[in-house]
Amino acid sequence: MLTISRRLFVSILLAALPLGAKEKKPTGEIPNPVAFAKVTSYCIDGSQLSGNDAYTVRGFVETESKPKKLLTKLPWKLFRDCRDAEPDAIVKIEFPLLRNSSVEAGTPADPLNPPDSEYRTKAVLEISDASSSRLLYKVEAWPLDNPLVDSDSGVEGGDSLPLQRHNAMYNAFSTLIDDVHRVSRSTRK
Repeated sequence: MLTISRRLFVSILLAALPLGAKEKKPTGEIPNPVAFAKVTSYCIDGSQLSGNDAYTVRGFVETESKPKKLLTKLPWKLFRDCRDAEPDAIVKIEFPLLRNSSVEAGTPADPLNPPDSEYRTKAVLEISDASSSRLLYKVEAWPLDNPLVDSDSGVEGGDSLPLQRHNAMYNAFSTLIDDVHRVSRSTRK
């Protein structure tokens, strides 16, 4: 009787294995996976960003495109200037400001000169086809967790807005890299 139970258990376990090994779906929105999988080069267009945001993006690209850094893990060629190159895709990044829930209601907001403690931000990364401007990919990412922040406090990170932007951008590009690899594997099958 015990051997029948073991056989049944092993059969159930073996039947469940393919379910656990199933490939995760991409995190970002990918309207056309085939077109997305064909991207081999990109540039980052910061022309719509404010001075502070553009500075943050330029610094991020400069730092993270060095050997063994994040952007080198993206299997696409990075062109530094969208106007002087012919990339397959154009990346745009925005940093919407959101009022921190712990700020007292009725306090006047000044989004042009926000105190870091009153606002938090996320990165919205959109990739469009360079020739047709069709959306190829979109993801929204919050700043990576800061282990020094008490999650029960209700304050979304005590980090400065530039650091929040950097960390959210890092999270967005990290998600993009994972999604590129997932789509690449699924389109090869």
